[in-house]
Amino acid sequence: GTAHPPPLPRGRISWSPTTGPHAVGGANAETWTDPGTGAGWMGFPTSDEYPAYSGQRQDFQFGSILWSPTTGSWTLGGAIGAHYKALGAQSSWLGFPIGREYAVGGSIQQDFQRGSIVWSPGQAATAVEGGKWIDVNLSNQTLTAFVGQSVAFGPVSISSGLVFRSSTGTFTVYAKRALQDMRGINPNGTTYVQPSVPWILYYNGGEALHGAYWHNNFGHPMSHGCINMRVEEARAIYNWAPVGTVVKVHY
Repeated sequence: GTAHPPPLPRGRISWSPTTGPHAVGGANAETWTDPGTGAGWMGFPTSDEYPAYSGQRQDFQFGSILWSPTTGSWTLGGAIGAHYKALGAQSSWLGFPIGREYAVGGSIQQDFQRGSIVWSPGQAATAVEGGKWIDVNLSNQTLTAFVGQSVAFGPVSISSGLVFRSSTGTFTVYAKRALQDMRGINPNGTTYVQPSVPWILYYNGGEALHGAYWHNNFGHPMSHGCINMRVEEARAIYNWAPVGTVVKVHY
């Protein structure tokens, strides 16, 4: 049989007939047992922690956990983990992982210190250099998300400013709100309130990317200056783009 003994004060020792006993402690223990990251699919540890470049690594039956002081502890596995290993893992130009795998359209992506690895069904995993950024084209009324020069999401139809024109320039996401009432001023000086606006990414004062449930006229200017998106597409961008993501708005 197999066994997961009760946790030790600083971790646990795990044993199976094929892997033997190995200690899993600290951040690795939390990541390994976290339902959102390692729990279940990683299997039993096949090694203890060992030094890995500027951090630590621990291998499991179906993946690995990598940790560094600046990036924290994250899992790697499957096609993305195999490609990462083939490139040189933590010693490669990608560096350490900075997050878990996530879905982008029909692909799976994982981000690293200096790039990302993207995998799609039926295709080999590919490493792309550069950070995340969002392109908003006011002429075409489209939004496209990039990692470096590779498209990660889109293009999708948007609605930019009609009442007030959307500002152009290069900005960064400085705040995120999953749900919020939004207030503003109409051209005649009266105020308006739009309740329960979902998936908001603020990038320029009160201007933001967000979901719009109150119209379906995407592809045409409609807003007071913000970038309206379909709710599900706004949710995808919200989950994909961390604070600090570059937003380029242009004609």
